[in-house]
Amino acid sequence: MQNDIIKEILKKCDISYSSLTKSKSGFTNNVYFIDNCYVIKFSNDENIKEKLEKEITIYKNLDLSYIPKYIASGNYNDYKYLIITKINGKSLYSIWHTLSEKERTNIIIEIAKIIKSFHQINGDFLTGYNATSFRKHIKNELLKIIEKLQKLNLNVKCLQDILNKSFDKLFCDIKIGLVYNDLHFDNFIYDGEKVYLIDFDRTIITSLDYDMMIFKTMCENPSKFANEEDEDNIIDSEYKNIYQIFRANYKELFANKFTDDRIFIYQFIYLINQAIECKDIKWVKQELQKFNLYFMKS
Repeated sequence: MQNDIIKEILKKCDISYSSLTKSKSGFTNNVYFIDNCYVIKFSNDENIKEKLEKEITIYKNLDLSYIPKYIASGNYNDYKYLIITKINGKSLYSIWHTLSEKERTNIIIEIAKIIKSFHQINGDFLTGYNATSFRKHIKNELLKIIEKLQKLNLNVKCLQDILNKSFDKLFCDIKIGLVYNDLHFDNFIYDGEKVYLIDFDRTIITSLDYDMMIFKTMCENPSKFANEEDEDNIIDSEYKNIYQIFRANYKELFANKFTDDRIFIYQFIYLINQAIECKDIKWVKQELQKFNLYFMKS
């Protein structure tokens, strides 16, 4: 069935081919490789189609050396599709354990350059937050967490104090721009010489330092975003220096004295919401304790 849909789409786009291979990754879309030249993503699910539409918008508006090239997009019956060039390499998750320390350092330096470049792009083609709406969003997220934790009879005094006494100071000077918003090693492809960035369905206009939420979480818990087939290759110690190397090569992102505090808050919101959703009270308490300790020290 899926092969038949792809064949009709490729016929419509006048693309000849000899083989179709389903990708083992691709959590949000049906993803197939067309020979070794192209990638096609397609879906008839309304939620996924919305994400795919965002990717289409991004590929149509960006022509960057470190991302795949846009080939075609459109609709076929109830399906939305996107065709891009295939990057011939491997995800960093799959090969990180095979690289030398020098190779790893050079790759992180290159990633820092890529993200700095990405943040400098005018993202007017996307909707998103301005400084005021972003601050309101984060404040509302914290308020919702306080309410959830109170229902669990947990002490939220530190959270309330930060929200009432420190929030405006911490978030007074944020820079808004184009944020990739899914920075982990499954989304970086390495061909032995060059690093490429793929998958843009989470990209948004928001505070630039928000990009560190996923990236820092990956560095601290490397297996969290990996495919099952890559989990056995992950050695935590091989990820411990990544964040500091990145920081050293994108100093502008961390120039504000409250950047680290904001990134910690983003991570806290992200992780404790997952813990609450999983109904893992032990995990919830651990995240709350980390929050309390962090701001008690600061």
